[in-house]
This record gives sequence, C-alpha cells and structure tokens, in this order.
Amino acid sequence: PADEVLTLVEGLERSVADELKALRKFFNIQDLLKVSTVDALQTQVDAYKLKSDAGTEVEQLLHFAASTAEKHVAKADPTTAAKLTQNKKMRLGKVEAGLKKGLEDLEQRAQSTSLMNGERLKEMVPGVKAKLLDATKAREEEVGKILSMLRAALEGS
Repeated sequence: PADEVLTLVEGLERSVADELKALRKFFNIQDLLKVSTVDALQTQVDAYKLKSDAGTEVEQLLHFAASTAEKHVAKADPTTAAKLTQNKKMRLGKVEAGLKKGLEDLEQRAQSTSLMNGERLKEMVPGVKAKLLDATKAREEEVGKILSMLRAALEGS
C-alpha cells in the first residue's frame, strides 16, 4: 500500500504541474490577446492623428490662400488670382498624397502585425483551454484515487 500511495502522490504531483503549466499558457494567451487589442487601438489612434494633422495643414493652407487671394482680388488682378488658385491646388494635392501614403503605411503595418497576431491567438484559445481542462480532470482523478485508497486503508484498519 505504501508503494501505491507513493505512486499516486507522484501522479498527483505530475497532474498539478501539468495543470499549472496549462494555466500559465492559458493566461499568457489571454494577456497576448489584450496586447493585440491595445495594438489595434493604437493603430486607430495613429490613423486619427494623421488625419487630424492633415486637416490642420489643410486649414492653414486654405487660410493663407484666402488671405492672399483677398488682397489680390481687391486690387482686381486676375493673373495673380489664377496663380494663387493653381498654387493652392498643388499644395492641397501634396497634403492629400501625404495623408494617403501615411494611412496606407499604417494600414499595412497593422495588417502584418496586430491583426494577424490577434487572429492567431484567438485560434489558439480553444486548444489551450482544452489542455487546461484535461490537466484539471487528470488532477481530479489522481486526487480521487488517493482519497479512495486512503479511505480503503482507513476502513481496513
């Protein structure tokens, strides 16, 4: 009986170690999912900042163009007014192109990191959770065996 109890206790020790290992993996995945969510949100913040910065620059350009145009139009100089219009269109085009490139770069970065990582982690959750449940069940079985053996030993004495 002592050898059997020792074997059962060793089995319990392994079951508890397996359960703890599975728990660590499970909680690690949960933490990584949170990090992935934070990364996705940071990507959105970066996109809004790019849009906001571009909007501010557009506002400044329009204000400058309007001020200049008003001065020249007041003098009734159609040639200058045409040049101002052309210059304004060129600068606004550069702002729009810069915003488009920045957003494309941001989207590409997000797709290649946060989003794929998040999806992969979500795929891993069921497997990790199943291992945790298996380890818990194994530990419970080992404890049940030890309790049964101890009860039998106590009844036999």
